[in-house]
Amino acid sequence: MFLKLMDETLWTLLFLPLFLLCALVIFPQLPQLLKPLGRRGERQEEREGSLRPFQAAGTVLAATVGTGNIVGTAQAIAMGGPGAVFWMWIAAILGCAVKAGEIACGHRFGGAMQYIRALLGRIPAAFYAALALFSTLLVGNMAQVNASVLALDELRIFPPGWGRVFLCIVLGALAALCLCGGVRAVGRICAVFVPFMTLIYVLGALLFLNERHREILPALRSIVRGAFGAPAALGAASGLSMKQALLWGLRRGAFSNEAGLGSAANIHGCAGGSDPAKNALWGVFEVLVDTILLCTLSALVILCSGLEVPRGVLPGPELTKAAFAQAWGDRGASLFVGLALAFFGFSTVLGCYVTGQRCASWLGLEEKKFRLLYLFCCFMGGIVPLELIWNTADAANVWMATPNLLALILVFWGGLSGKREA
Repeated sequence: MFLKLMDETLWTLLFLPLFLLCALVIFPQLPQLLKPLGRRGERQEEREGSLRPFQAAGTVLAATVGTGNIVGTAQAIAMGGPGAVFWMWIAAILGCAVKAGEIACGHRFGGAMQYIRALLGRIPAAFYAALALFSTLLVGNMAQVNASVLALDELRIFPPGWGRVFLCIVLGALAALCLCGGVRAVGRICAVFVPFMTLIYVLGALLFLNERHREILPALRSIVRGAFGAPAALGAASGLSMKQALLWGLRRGAFSNEAGLGSAANIHGCAGGSDPAKNALWGVFEVLVDTILLCTLSALVILCSGLEVPRGVLPGPELTKAAFAQAWGDRGASLFVGLALAFFGFSTVLGCYVTGQRCASWLGLEEKKFRLLYLFCCFMGGIVPLELIWNTADAANVWMATPNLLALILVFWGGLSGKREA
């Protein structure tokens, strides 16, 4: 109860004002930020990096396109009503500017820790790195494995009581195989894996919505009306207000696309190439795919299903599965959602490893030790209770975002965006 109250206070009084201020400072500079440095045909001096820009974008999408698109969207609707989806869209529009700004700075400075240190000092940078490392283990790893294991366990493929443990071992073993090649190997895998899994989920959601196409317009109306606390959209006794819709929309929007958290800055800080604008443009693309496309599809599936959404209860994957079951039956829905969560969750585990490894390295932790810790958390993720993970994840996201957003505000307000620290 205390952790939940602290989450709401932090998101309302700390994250929301900083995120809005950061977006308002960067947004007017977005056209200039996305403008290439050189003219067409001009050669710019290339900088070396562990990843190519496309591989960096694939890795960021792997880290962001995860269970937040399925579970997080369902939680936003359950806790904030349909109107939360509207505020997820607003968060995405503002997040495009924030993410483009942090990626451009990450590419120029070499990562989030570097520009935080340049603007705020070494202690805030170390504070950010420690929290980002913790958040990577919790949000990018344990929360993803938890949702994936819960969904796959409901398929009843494995003996009762052993399914979750066995699935944790399998996911951990697969992760170990992929991570043993380091950052470059993760980038190559994500560049191929992410477009494939995204396409499969989009096609599945569109097939469902095609069967329920008459419900799409009423669902969109409920989203817009619910965003401003209209009683007709939710029912007078729902107890859901505009504040809850706004709060949960922004919370789950930030959890989904990670704008303002600095993780994309760390990944694109590994990218080679000559022009930060190209990397920043990938950041806009990442937010649009993650929140505007995938989260909207998940929300429409739930709202068009005719399912009565339980209010004020933090759901897992069962809500999205129940929505798909309205058209495909329990078995078909369990199979599709279970595999989607497994793919999404596993890709996030791989993508977040890059951010975690960079933070661990900055703090002086050897990569082999961090990899063992990361794989251990991968196993534990399927065992720890769902609500504990998500509440702790929310608090961790706010604290790690704070120094990152403050540094970005100073960068673009103080005219230091062109400076790059070696």
